[in-house]
Amino acid sequence: MYEYVASGTSYFKLMYQESYRRENLEVFEKTFASLNGQHKHNISLLYNAFTESRTGPRIRENYGSMIHSVHADSGGLQVITLGKQITPELKEQVYANQALNSTIAMCFDMIPVSTRSGDRSGRLDLENRYFDHDKLEACARETGKNLRRQIDHFDEKKSQARPMLIAQGNCYDTYMRWVDYIVQELTPYHISRIGGIAMGAAALGKGPLEDIKRAFYFTKLPIELQSPHMHLLGVGSVYRLLPNIIFFQNGLYEGVELSYDSTTHTSGVTQGRYYLTGDRVINGKYRTSEYQLSFTRTFDDNYRIVWEDICAIFPFMSRYSLNTFYEVLQISARDYEAKHGSIDPSIQIYIAYVSACIKNFMRHVEHVTESRENLIDFARGDDKNAFHFLYEVQSTDDFNHWLNNIGKTIDSEPVAVSQSSVDLMEMMS
Repeated sequence: MYEYVASGTSYFKLMYQESYRRENLEVFEKTFASLNGQHKHNISLLYNAFTESRTGPRIRENYGSMIHSVHADSGGLQVITLGKQITPELKEQVYANQALNSTIAMCFDMIPVSTRSGDRSGRLDLENRYFDHDKLEACARETGKNLRRQIDHFDEKKSQARPMLIAQGNCYDTYMRWVDYIVQELTPYHISRIGGIAMGAAALGKGPLEDIKRAFYFTKLPIELQSPHMHLLGVGSVYRLLPNIIFFQNGLYEGVELSYDSTTHTSGVTQGRYYLTGDRVINGKYRTSEYQLSFTRTFDDNYRIVWEDICAIFPFMSRYSLNTFYEVLQISARDYEAKHGSIDPSIQIYIAYVSACIKNFMRHVEHVTESRENLIDFARGDDKNAFHFLYEVQSTDDFNHWLNNIGKTIDSEPVAVSQSSVDLMEMMS
């Protein structure tokens, strides 16, 4: 079973006060919440406990009983990018919010990277950032201390929220040592309270090869959780899930629960994107498996295609016309309310749009997981051969053999490595 964790609740109008009215909550239950248990997926929501501190209580009170779980990010990245300091007081405020409102809560992880100019660098800024081996142990141990305090805070508040350990590294060895350093900062009890492991990319990179590396490294981390749970950060593409699906299919992920969060589909409703699946004729062309349909503000046939798909998935939405659908997507919810006397059609159409998008995505993931043939058929170009042999990987030796002989054909966007790190790695090899 997979868990789709939707972030960006403001994109599909879940935070409007009117969204909590009975008739709009019923639409949420008939659309978004109805995805629970479908297409090998559960469905959850995510909020940021730092930048969206008021969102947590609203999700818990209004939607919590209808979804699988509530995930809460720590907001550490946003603190840094805003030029603020992660103080003990700030962390306690975040922990308090997570304890009260979430089921799964991200820890504060300290990333072992440095920037060439000394300026702040985002997690996905690869050009100005490099992996700094000299920071590895200190950052890991600080992350472990943060995780321990987070668990203690949850216990003090009698919260059942479970923290998510974020693993960082630049290679197999550094991921292993990162987790080992964290374990050294914890007691067996604290380890038993961990809800899962998120495989971070900030010190490794964001290319397809890096996705494959993290997928395998997870299986060898030196920590034993009560329930193995892997979380992927920011995944809105089926293609990025392929290495994880392969490891489910070949038995390497036996017993593992996989969750992944995304704003790709929630933001699509405001950015003119809609995820389609299945065999269809679209704009005169026959398309199979998936198609990300894009449209502009100008009315065209794409609006009809999207609206008919939404109504096919959720037939009760056909009470609204294509013209209403088009108008709702053109103006703000408040402008629609001022013009028509009700905000409900805007809220309901946005929720149905996002829910249909996610359902199509989940359905496509399910299709790829059904067989090795489906997955290889979906793969592109030389990746077909690389994925074919990835099925044979079981051990670290297998994976190193795959990397050295076949992995070179996979696109890669690695984080640069400091010269001191290169020298140390050469000494260890």
